[in-house]
Amino acid sequence: MIDEIREVASGWRWTRRPLVPRSAEEWQPARDRREFPTDWARTPVAKTVREAVLSYGFKPLVWTETEPTVEGLDHLDGLEPPVMFVANHASHMDTPLVLCSLPKAWRQRTAVAAAADYFFDVWWRAASTALVFNTFPIDRAGGKRATSTARRSGRA
Repeated sequence: MIDEIREVASGWRWTRRPLVPRSAEEWQPARDRREFPTDWARTPVAKTVREAVLSYGFKPLVWTETEPTVEGLDHLDGLEPPVMFVANHASHMDTPLVLCSLPKAWRQRTAVAAAADYFFDVWWRAASTALVFNTFPIDRAGGKRATSTARRSGRA
């Protein structure tokens, strides 16, 4: 038991992410990263999987843990897309809370911007967030690529 505690204390890690936060790293010129394709996440099969995961997986779990109160859905009646739903980003629970709070018709047309450097740094995290939350990568610093990606993702 002591050996296991020492292993954890010595910095055993689940991922390959650096120990130093990006904000403390020495400045380096931006690398030209390949964009992870997410168009497949808006196919009929992916939409069906996403709806099942959100409705039967995330909604019961999130509602049990947070007990949210949803108000103001009547404001969506007659509203013409495109619109933006913006969370205060208190945690990673924001996205499932917002998506599971929306009526099905709105949820199915909602694309979620996700930080490219965090959610799209490895293929399995990129694929799972694209599938489950209909995300597209966006550079936090903005730029041409961020705008074009968001524009393409709106076509569902």
